[in-house]
Amino acid sequence: MAPSEQLDADTNGHKPDDENQKDGDHYTEQRQELEEWLKTHHEQEIEAFVDRVPDECWIQLSAATLAEACGPELVQDLLEHVETIEEGSTHYPEGLAIKTVIVELVEADIDPEDFTIRWTDLPDKRLVGDYRSQELERLFAIEGQIDTVTEVDPVLSEAVFKCLRCGTNSSIPQRMTDDDLLEPHECVGCERQGPFDLDKTKSEFVDYQQLRLQTPPEHAQDGVETLTVSLKASLAGAYTGELGRNVVVNGYLTTEDTNSWNRPYRLQAREIEAVDEVDVNVETYQDDIDAFEEVHDPISEIVDSKMAPEMYAPGGSKLRMLKFAVLLQACSSPRLNNSQRGDIHVLACGDPSTGKTAIAELAADIVPRSEFVSTRTSGVGLTAAAVHDEMSGWTIKSGAIVRANNGMLVIDELDKIGESTIEDLHNPMESQIVSATVADQHVTMPAEASVMATANPRYGRFDQYEPIAEQFDMPGSLLSRFDLIVTMTDEVDAERDDKLASAVLDGFQSDMEAERNEDHQASVDDNIGFLRAWIAEAQSYLPELPDESKTRLKEFFQTIRKEGDDEDSAVPVTVRKLEGLTRLATASARARHSDVVEDVDVSRAIWLVKQSLQDVGIDPETGEFDADLIEVGNSKSQRDRIKSLERTVRDLSSEYESGAPHAEVIEEMVANGISEEKAEKAIAKGLKQGNLYEPESDKLRLT
Repeated sequence: MAPSEQLDADTNGHKPDDENQKDGDHYTEQRQELEEWLKTHHEQEIEAFVDRVPDECWIQLSAATLAEACGPELVQDLLEHVETIEEGSTHYPEGLAIKTVIVELVEADIDPEDFTIRWTDLPDKRLVGDYRSQELERLFAIEGQIDTVTEVDPVLSEAVFKCLRCGTNSSIPQRMTDDDLLEPHECVGCERQGPFDLDKTKSEFVDYQQLRLQTPPEHAQDGVETLTVSLKASLAGAYTGELGRNVVVNGYLTTEDTNSWNRPYRLQAREIEAVDEVDVNVETYQDDIDAFEEVHDPISEIVDSKMAPEMYAPGGSKLRMLKFAVLLQACSSPRLNNSQRGDIHVLACGDPSTGKTAIAELAADIVPRSEFVSTRTSGVGLTAAAVHDEMSGWTIKSGAIVRANNGMLVIDELDKIGESTIEDLHNPMESQIVSATVADQHVTMPAEASVMATANPRYGRFDQYEPIAEQFDMPGSLLSRFDLIVTMTDEVDAERDDKLASAVLDGFQSDMEAERNEDHQASVDDNIGFLRAWIAEAQSYLPELPDESKTRLKEFFQTIRKEGDDEDSAVPVTVRKLEGLTRLATASARARHSDVVEDVDVSRAIWLVKQSLQDVGIDPETGEFDADLIEVGNSKSQRDRIKSLERTVRDLSSEYESGAPHAEVIEEMVANGISEEKAEKAIAKGLKQGNLYEPESDKLRLT
């Protein structure tokens, strides 16, 4: 007799003796199967359960092993009649109830109703929103992304009420699907309807928390749905810091108890299983991985043959440099010793149509846990925001960099997102945490993610004769958070243009062929699959930094620093650059699948940093390296010019009661060797920043 037939059997009817015998044999057989299942598949869980009781009354069991040992019919009945299969009922023998079998097997002094089974491996797995009302009151495995989490609070699980007339106590189990306190209908002693008083000392409390699941981003093409999940006892608080994490919640699907016809779905969680978000099939590409690993330095070959090979990126080009940077980003190390940032940040800026966005999209494809945002980012933005909803009132919702934790945040057109939103990135990019406060809540969320961003110049095209900070609508101080800044210019070059045109036309032809033949798209997908597999393997390496590599990195850093020996020289680089060099060299070793940072890795890191510094770290006016161009957004020559302006305005203001005449300020600065154009720019900047003001037309004063 199948378990479902057992549930439907009419236990009040009379059966012939032979049928009763069959039922008895079936009972014995199923009881033995259940005991054998627990002993064979869950010996450790049983031992842990005995050790926890009575402090923590739960046990973790697998529905998959239950199906293997006792048949899929029993698991199907478990999904549809979970309380019956766990605890028994009128139509299902208590001796076959799983909780009863556990208690008798371990001889524990505990009532079956007083502990919970945390089911894992449920066969019926759905995405958030993929269920209907006729499927209520059953077990489900619901996959989603943790979007919001409330605080852990104590709630009543068993409320004891004292009758104020006769003093009799009544114990009432409480629902956790609404906010109403269930009171006795009448006193069990005097049978009167109260009044009653809650006795907190005799009532039972349990930790309680709610979280909200939403459709995972990779499945949100048709919109985002949400589901409220209730967590209690030791499950409450287990995933408080996991905002943005994909999980599977195994639980009982029911509805919220409201006073209206509208009854939103609610999932009473039994267990939460983290989803392996590195969805990479390494075995498929193992032969290719083995072949590349035979080469001492396979990075160049991987960049050229696997990373958008259809894009024309010859040796020495900035596009090829950007590909190198992205591969190293994807292979960068995790946070070390909870203090040292291992993730690499890269900014690609410059002219339109130079391939920045295409490589940014590639970065999002090859890093399993990535978030891609653009000028359309809204709502909670890049970090976190306070959100008010009916579930928990004011709460804190995770932004893109939190959702990208342990992965990569890709931001297209960073310069157009908005200054206040961009400002929020300063701390997370360095400290790799996001802190947010609303009302009495303070939340610290992990943001250990590499940031790959693109940006376009304010006036459309990059000007190599202007400092980089003046060409973008973003805070200059944000630039210092990037380990590499790659500038990409669209310059006229006959030979390059010929090859570029051929690459574009060949690519167009290939795309046309792909419409008629699936092989081309399969090749593109194959490259993405290989890169994901290669990067997943790279994550298992934590390379050693030997003394000879340390010496080379230190010597390069000191060589650049020596250029600032003179008293009037700018500071060429700061220690941030040495930290970035170390991250890049380590990532290069990981990208080679090496346990040691070798000379080739140090050389690659030095090459990348040199290229970046030559583009954005040289003051166009002096031709010297100046760290402040990136660190604070102003070069030493600019600071000297500002000092000259302030001194001139101060001196002339002492001669003119109404303020320094604009024309005379310009004349004086030109006499001091500053061009009229630079003088005008300095004045305009001083007025914008509030260091100067105009008491009247064409007059200047210091604030």
